[in-house]
Amino acid sequence: MKRLIKISIIFIILVFFLTLYLYVAYYHKRDLNRAISDYNKTLDINSRDASAYVSRGNVYYNKGDLDRAISDYNRALEINPRLAEAYTSRGIAYAKKGDLDKAISDFNKALEINPRLAEAYNNRGLAYYYKGDLDRAISDYNRALEINPRFAEAYYNRGLAYIKKDNLNRAISDYNRALEINPKLAEAYTSRGIAYAKKGDLDKAISDFNRALEINPRLAKAYNNRGLAYYYKGDLDRAISDFTKALEINPRYAMAYYNRGLVYYHKGDLDRAISDYTKALEINPKHAEAYLGRGAAYINKGDLDRAISDFTKALEINPRYAEAYYNRGAAYANKGDLDRAISDYTRALEINPRDADAYYDRGLAYIKKGNLNRAISDFNRALEINPKLAEAYFNKAVVCEKVGRIKEAIEAYKDFIKYAPPQYYSYIEYAKQRIEALSK
Repeated sequence: MKRLIKISIIFIILVFFLTLYLYVAYYHKRDLNRAISDYNKTLDINSRDASAYVSRGNVYYNKGDLDRAISDYNRALEINPRLAEAYTSRGIAYAKKGDLDKAISDFNKALEINPRLAEAYNNRGLAYYYKGDLDRAISDYNRALEINPRFAEAYYNRGLAYIKKDNLNRAISDYNRALEINPKLAEAYTSRGIAYAKKGDLDKAISDFNRALEINPRLAKAYNNRGLAYYYKGDLDRAISDFTKALEINPRYAMAYYNRGLVYYHKGDLDRAISDYTKALEINPKHAEAYLGRGAAYINKGDLDRAISDFTKALEINPRYAEAYYNRGAAYANKGDLDRAISDYTRALEINPRDADAYYDRGLAYIKKGNLNRAISDFNRALEINPKLAEAYFNKAVVCEKVGRIKEAIEAYKDFIKYAPPQYYSYIEYAKQRIEALSK
């Protein structure tokens, strides 16, 4: 009879972009070039005006010219080494360039000059957040809020850290506080929506994303996140619509392409899924999840070599990517390369020992190699992790019967009948027949 074989494609599905608040005294006019011209004139009159250098640096920062911004902050500090604002702004520029250690150093100097500078604590907290030091980040946000209890963005940023720590109730509490202070903070609605989605309350999540979009209809991240909520509710067409809107606003939004590709994949539209994953990779060639998703689509199209190539690329980017090892193992198994399949399943389990699917599929590979006792051992491990994995009971029963472990086979068939979904009707009938035959 045909054995039940399950190829699980495991994705990192939900990747939310969180808005970062960095405090700089930005020039608020839209014409940044005119702003620079104004500051140039000021500096022509007084070349020792440190504040003018800081202000011009802030405009350069706003234009994305970080090197010129830093140069202006340096000049300001040459003139006035006690100008805390210059250290804060330069720290923000360094953070934007990804040099978090230099950023933290500048925020430290700003705080040595002015220990009551709440913005410096907030920004140093963000630098620690991006370094993955969440406890230090939260400590700095706490200090910022002790100095300024009305600092909405510090509540917001602390909420981001709590989300990272999976402390969703505290995150929601911080977003609530931020919104009490600033009801127009669209990003706080977006991030609170993320927290609700992670708690499984998708209706509250969608409501928050709607509120964010009422405040800012051009907030691409809110469309992306609402699309993910619709995806989890099973409303795939609405999800696609939202990802498409996000891409209309920001055609370089790699995550929206990735997420839309994921939905197309689950709709069975593999060509569109591959197209979207490819676009995500054109924008961000280091997007390991997009390689994983495209590889999964190639498996389903039967293009195993391309699938293996994509999973390998994902692993070059992230050598600890258990799902990529698992899925590459599935591709090797489909090609009949059982040794490589077993090797990849084993690597996946070294990284994630709680992956029931990897144990299950490695067990199937051991069956094909004739190593039946190892197969039974893997099915048992899979069932310890997921006691409702019907396929593992069925295949364990078949193998136990082959090696003469009849009592175990009967019990496994019974458990299969207990947990098998209705569409496994023919296998359920087979299991009943085997129980009857083996019980004689």
